[in-house]
Amino acid sequence: MKLQFIIISILLLLGTSVMSQKAFEGIIIYKVDTHLKKKNHPYNEYFSQKYGDTLRVTIKQNGNMKREFIGSGELGYEWAIYDQNKNEFYTKWKSMDSIFYYDCGEVITDLQSFESVNGTTKILDKDCESIVIHSIEPNLNEHIHQKFFFSGDEKIIEGTYDGFKDGYLNRVYAQSKSHILRWEFEQMFVRVEFEAVSIEWKPIDNDVFKIPKGITLVKS
Repeated sequence: MKLQFIIISILLLLGTSVMSQKAFEGIIIYKVDTHLKKKNHPYNEYFSQKYGDTLRVTIKQNGNMKREFIGSGELGYEWAIYDQNKNEFYTKWKSMDSIFYYDCGEVITDLQSFESVNGTTKILDKDCESIVIHSIEPNLNEHIHQKFFFSGDEKIIEGTYDGFKDGYLNRVYAQSKSHILRWEFEQMFVRVEFEAVSIEWKPIDNDVFKIPKGITLVKS
């Protein structure tokens, strides 16, 4: 279960000249493409429903984030919230009555490589640099490949995600200094791509990031 949270931990984050000088607050919409790698594999139904076709990410300057998985199936995610103050990640699955959460300071994979990529890629007419990460989940001996693209425009406050060690995101943000505009994630049976299609700078109410009451919390 914990490994499943990594892929959304990710997971994936993002004017005027004034905007470019301050930390980003607002909403980034991503298109989601899920590629099933094994024909007729028993996990295909699960992976095809898991992420939906659109990801809406609401971001506060202080680092709080909410992800809403639009178009996901009954086996997929409904939403996920990162509480920057607690450094905890909360996830609600459509098919489950509980909310699962974990400490983002923990790392459950073994890092094999962390590299910057030469050249840039255009995303929303922005020149984006990229970082490639290769890690292994030791219990399953499963290789995980990730690629993060960032423009540097959707800035974060320095140190905001220093505690987010899960998925090595602390290192990603320390280098990018901005939110992510494209994220590629590949495991044994699936490859998923999240790419930003719109960025909106706007004030966000703190209530957006409140964990609903009356639902059982399960630590994973």
